[in-house]
Amino acid sequence: MGFQNSIIVQVESYYKYEANMDWDHNFMNLNNPRIDLDGTFSCDEFKGKFLNYRGFGLEKNVLKINEAFTFFDDQVYELGSRIGNTNYKLKGRFTEASTELLNPKELYKMSSTDLKLMRNEIFARYGYKFKPGGEMDSYFSRQSWYKPEFTDVNKYLTALERYNIELIRTEEQRP
Repeated sequence: MGFQNSIIVQVESYYKYEANMDWDHNFMNLNNPRIDLDGTFSCDEFKGKFLNYRGFGLEKNVLKINEAFTFFDDQVYELGSRIGNTNYKLKGRFTEASTELLNPKELYKMSSTDLKLMRNEIFARYGYKFKPGGEMDSYFSRQSWYKPEFTDVNKYLTALERYNIELIRTEEQRP
């Protein structure tokens, strides 16, 4: 697979449940993202533009997406930003499994325990609920960053993560 020159865009959004006012989050993978030389962003779902935004006492470079989610009646756009490398936010021992094309030769050198943890850590970062009392539940419940929320996180996985999961599984099945 040619991930070396591809753009993978994943949006993590936060929202409040009106019933109990708790914050929750969601992930959305954008399909066929493109960035033109004039700063125009487009994908199958949205169109937008990179610009310098001033408001609410802030000034920052943002991506303004037109006709995005409208959580408030008067809101007709979303503003989003990227702060440096995506690795700043990822937690766990094996963050590269979500950000880089894994090398099968490097996976070959890893223990079966580390391979299993690496593969499951991808799911754990999205808040996958492992089998209560099981090995992965016990391990990830001890991680301060782990917040079990979902019984199915497959829709959140990026194409790169899906590819890496299969690479890891292949290596795990090696005798």
